[in-house]
Amino acid sequence: MSGFAFLSFAVESGALAQDTANEYTGECWNILNKLAAVQSRNVQEDRPANKFLEALRDMLTSKTVWVRHISELDCTPREGAFIGWDETDNLLLIPGETFKQIQRFYQAQGLRFPISEKRLWAQLAAESLIEPWTDGKHVRTTVTRRIVGEVKRVLVLKKSALEVKESNKTT
Repeated sequence: MSGFAFLSFAVESGALAQDTANEYTGECWNILNKLAAVQSRNVQEDRPANKFLEALRDMLTSKTVWVRHISELDCTPREGAFIGWDETDNLLLIPGETFKQIQRFYQAQGLRFPISEKRLWAQLAAESLIEPWTDGKHVRTTVTRRIVGEVKRVLVLKKSALEVKESNKTT
């Protein structure tokens, strides 16, 4: 018997006043709404696209990985793994190397990244976090770009995707 059915029974049998039952019903709905909000946040945080962005932010901040400015000619190695280039509004990421570093990030925590590289790029494209290539019939999650005189196939990640939204921060 559900809690609400029990309250109805208690009122009908005279064991509980209607006002008290209404209070209990209101409390139940408030608790259920709070639990639903927590669950919604948990589901949002567990989405692979969010896990990817969080890991990429952490790795860039900790210099586990790095990107070179698109016009920079200096090829001197730096601390961490090289994963792409910094453009004005985008990061041009080397797909395979970027995914490998994401996997390593999670493995170092004893975790496994939840989806494959191909599915991750498709999810990022579906959420408009990357700029895919299309000819109207076909869609590719990577694009070709001329970088310092060479044509490279890259993932174009919008820098805005890496910004932490205030609503995503926990207190």
